[in-house]
Amino acid sequence: MLLKVLWASLISGLFSFALAGGVSAVRYPQESFQHALTRHALESGVTIQVRPYGQSALDHAAGLDKMDFSQAPDVGSIERLNQIFLFVRDSKFVQGLPGPLSERRLSWLYPDDGCYIRAELALDFTEQAGLPVPLKFFSFGDLAVKTFNHPEGVVRWWYHVVPLYRVGNQAYVLDPAIDPTGPMTVENWKKSQEADSSVDRFSVCSSHTVGPYDHCTQPRVESLPMALEEQKDLLQPEWDRLIDLDRNPESELGNTPPWKN
Repeated sequence: MLLKVLWASLISGLFSFALAGGVSAVRYPQESFQHALTRHALESGVTIQVRPYGQSALDHAAGLDKMDFSQAPDVGSIERLNQIFLFVRDSKFVQGLPGPLSERRLSWLYPDDGCYIRAELALDFTEQAGLPVPLKFFSFGDLAVKTFNHPEGVVRWWYHVVPLYRVGNQAYVLDPAIDPTGPMTVENWKKSQEADSSVDRFSVCSSHTVGPYDHCTQPRVESLPMALEEQKDLLQPEWDRLIDLDRNPESELGNTPPWKN
């Protein structure tokens, strides 16, 4: 009987694929959103657990015009928002590393994957610093972003997630992996992901909603040490990527990031 219940839940899409912190966002060239979603579910090898239908970040996805940004924290001014952005972008949150750099920023120069852990750590450290705590904003679809930080000049995702704030009635995201120069309006953020096709599904979720299958309004809270360990896994790929691009990782990941030029 239990097997019948589990199979019925799988067929009806009532399952969550729970990784420790999130799900890879990588989408292959020419791969559709639906195929990438299914592939990650099959390849992950994680425990499948039944979840109530309609409550994950993915379940909540709808058009941008349907989004309610009113619960996002209003930081009061663009100047204040820029201060928070610089804190998130430039702080070397990852400490005690071996090698030439003992401290590192979040992996902004490796946009291929890891948005979920960057967004979660940005939230954790803004909260620790006594700054306004953002919500999470997700996009879903055949996402593609032009970037100088990939050999092909583009990265492709099936979902993406970032911290969400507000100044008055205008919603903004913090996403140095896409634009390291400053906060982006949600409209410009949407456009930045449309190198291949239009993007029309989004969700506004709780501060601690980590990945697309997490509960949108009542998520579990991931521990900071676990989140930092997940971020560390992306630091070597980020270093190697800059070498592949004939750039200087010790300089760019140290005190001379590309946005200083």
